[in-house]
Amino acid sequence: MPKKKKLVRDDEALTSIAEAYYRGIVMPQNYDKAFTIYQKAANMGNPIALSWLGKCYEYGKGTTVNMTSALDCYKKAAEQDEVIGTYKLGDFYYKGVQDVVEQNYEKALQYYFDALIIASQTQDVWNTADVYLRIADALLAGKGVARNITTAIQMYQAAIRLYISRINQGDHECMDDIEHAENQLEYAKHLKQLN
Repeated sequence: MPKKKKLVRDDEALTSIAEAYYRGIVMPQNYDKAFTIYQKAANMGNPIALSWLGKCYEYGKGTTVNMTSALDCYKKAAEQDEVIGTYKLGDFYYKGVQDVVEQNYEKALQYYFDALIIASQTQDVWNTADVYLRIADALLAGKGVARNITTAIQMYQAAIRLYISRINQGDHECMDDIEHAENQLEYAKHLKQLN
């Protein structure tokens, strides 16, 4: 008797279950379970699981903070053209992480632009807001790229629209991000009036 074709890959199913535990969707939030399940899915090569495993290491969710392990997860995810892993790798270079990676704005911006291309190619609207926000911050500060207040304003506005869409879909984890984008947008508009 022939085997039935699997409709969902095991690593994808595990990643979805881990996300449900991480975010507390459908089941109670449990970072320990999320971390364990993300590890299993990441070991199967799932790039989204690798990115979220990196977040677990970076923020100490279900494990102790380990920036070296976080960076390793983000690198592996970025190598597979995963949006979150790519922009999080950019974050490490933008901020610099003591004893892990030196601050390098140009390298950070390259990862941010790579993430934007990946998001565009995969039509990943959900994570595009995060990428826009990071690029807008760099444009406004002139870090890693020439300062461009007009483009920063446009990117903040686009990020805000996308964050509002995410909130309307039930994502309340982005509240700090939308507040940051709104504050920076007002600051950028103020700077533009001064020029």
